[in-house]
Order: sequence, then structure tokens, then C-alpha cells
Amino acid sequence: GFLRQLLTSSCVRGRPLPWQLHLPWVSPHLAAAVLVLALGALQLALPKGDRRHRLVGYAWCALMAFISLSGLLIQLEPGHVTVIHLASSLFAVINLALLPLVVWGARTGRRRLHRFAALGMFACLLNAGALSFIPFRAVGLLVFGIVH
Repeated sequence: GFLRQLLTSSCVRGRPLPWQLHLPWVSPHLAAAVLVLALGALQLALPKGDRRHRLVGYAWCALMAFISLSGLLIQLEPGHVTVIHLASSLFAVINLALLPLVVWGARTGRRRLHRFAALGMFACLLNAGALSFIPFRAVGLLVFGIVH
């Protein structure tokens, strides 16, 4: 979908992909992030508490765990850490801490806890995602077409 369109449009324009997208964890991380964003928006829009909500919720939690862990594993330049990397890592750690609360809150009927933790995770996802669109970063280069 969206990721394929971005990659195709970059290639069609005759521009190479940013080098970061060729690293082992980056492309799966990016694909999962796009999917988790769509699933999260779907969860927010549709009715809560039914079977669909639970199934999509478990898939969303698994994908959030994957993007949090893979985000921590991505090192573009080992030993070189920027403020953006620290913020993204902080969002990943927060998500990993909130994830058990989301599941436990839902399974024990603690709706407020479940809602607070899930919305907190979604907010971290949106913030980390927004940081990736900064024009000099890989996704920003891809989206804004600055790659030469």
C-alpha cells in the first residue's frame, strides 16, 4: 500500500532509495509502523469491546512490540546517538512498559487503565512517527523527494 507507493514513486522519479532503507531492521520496522498506525486508527474509530476489537487489539499489540524492539535495534552509525534517536528510544521503552498494562487492563475489565495505556502507546507512535518525517531523515528524504 502506502510503503510500496512511496518506494515505487522514488524509483520512478529516478532517485535512489535512502541508504538507511537497505539496513536489515529498517524496512520491516517501517512496514510494521504503517500497518500499526492504520490498525490503531481503526481501533479508535470502531466500536469497543467486541471480538473484532480484541483480535485487532492483539495484532496491534504484537506489531507495537515489534516496532518498539526493532526501533531499539536500529543503529545507523554505531556509537553515534542524536537527540532524535534518544527520543525515539524513549518512546519505544515507554511503549514496551505500557504494553502489558494495555493487555492486563483489558483482560481484567479495567477499562480506564486499558484506554489510558493504549492511547499513551498510540501517542508515542505518533510522536516517533512525526520525528521520522524530518526532511533529513530516511523517511523524510523518501517522502519529500530530497534524495538525489
